[in-house]
Amino acid sequence: MVSKKVLGWIAAATIAGVGASAAIPAFAASNTAATTNQQTGAAEHHHKHPDHLKEVASVLGIDAKTLRADLKAGQSIADVAQSKGISEQTVISKLQDDLKSHLDVAVKNGKMTADKEQTILAKAPARIQKLVEHKGLFKKHKHHKRQMLFNEVSSVIGVDKQTLRADLKAGQSIAEVAQSKGISEQTLIADLQGKLQSRLDQAVADGKITKEKESQILSHAQTRIQKLVEHKFVKKQA
Repeated sequence: MVSKKVLGWIAAATIAGVGASAAIPAFAASNTAATTNQQTGAAEHHHKHPDHLKEVASVLGIDAKTLRADLKAGQSIADVAQSKGISEQTVISKLQDDLKSHLDVAVKNGKMTADKEQTILAKAPARIQKLVEHKGLFKKHKHHKRQMLFNEVSSVIGVDKQTLRADLKAGQSIAEVAQSKGISEQTLIADLQGKLQSRLDQAVADGKITKEKESQILSHAQTRIQKLVEHKFVKKQA
C-alpha cells in the first residue's frame, strides 16, 4: 500500500485543485487528507524534501532517482509507467484505491467526515489522471523564470545585468532604461513578445503545452509585458 505521504499528496491536489506541477511537492509535507493548511506550505518548502518522489516511484517499481530523471527529461508519470509495462489506468486505479483506504481510516478515526471523504473521492479520478499525464512536473522555480526574463531584458536593451539591476534599483523602469539607450517602449515590448513566442513555440513542439494554451498566453502577453516594463521596482525617495 502507498504510504500516508503520497495519499496526502493526492488528497491535497484533489481538495485544493492543486495544479499538476505543484502536486508532487505538495505531498511531502501533507500527512493527512484534511490538513489543507499544510498543503499550502508544502509547495513553498518542497526543496527541503529531496526524497519526495520515493513513494510515487514505489508504485512504478523504480527508484526515485530514476523517476526524477525521467520526469526532468519531459516524460509524464504515465509515460514512465507505460515504459515499465504498467498501464496508465493501472497507476490511476492503484492511487485511487489506496487513497480511498486511507480516507476510510481517517473517517473511522474521526479525523474526517464521510461527506468530506466523498467530496475528495468524487474529484480524485480527474485530478489523479491530470497529474499522471502532466509533462513538466519539474518546472523551474519562479526565481529561475525571473532570472531568465531578466537576462532577456538586458539582452534586448543591450546592457549587462549589473547595469540594468543598478538602474532599476535607482528607481527607473525597464522602459526608461531602454529609452535611455535609444529603444522605444513599443520596440522593447515587441522584442520581448517575440522572445516569449519563440519559447512557447518550442514548448508546443516539445509537447509541454498545447497550441491553445500558447494562444491563450499570447493573447494577454502585450498588456502584461507593458505593465512589467513600465513598473518601477523601487519607489524613489520623496
